[in-house]
Amino acid sequence: MLLPATLLSYGEQPRAAARRVLKEQLGSPDGLGDPEFLKLVSYLGAHWDLVMVFQAWFDGGDPQIQPREPFVQGGFYDVNALPRAEIAQDHLEVMDSVLNPSEDE
Repeated sequence: MLLPATLLSYGEQPRAAARRVLKEQLGSPDGLGDPEFLKLVSYLGAHWDLVMVFQAWFDGGDPQIQPREPFVQGGFYDVNALPRAEIAQDHLEVMDSVLNPSEDE
């Protein structure tokens, strides 16, 4: 399982990339608010990454998402109840940094 993610295109603004990834990977469901910047995460794994984390909220109702190819399924989880065993390790590292900010200072 992967969280929606992308690389920035040359000259692209981070918030525009967040909007683009939601559209490309989730079909931009109705009622989804504009992504809000949460945090910049820097970490070294197989290579050095700078990750800009955004969040977007639904304005209400029952969100229906239609994942786009090559994705086969999409869903929403409470951030405190993520299916950790199913999430890619590098994505977990980023989420842990966001959820537990005192650990990376």
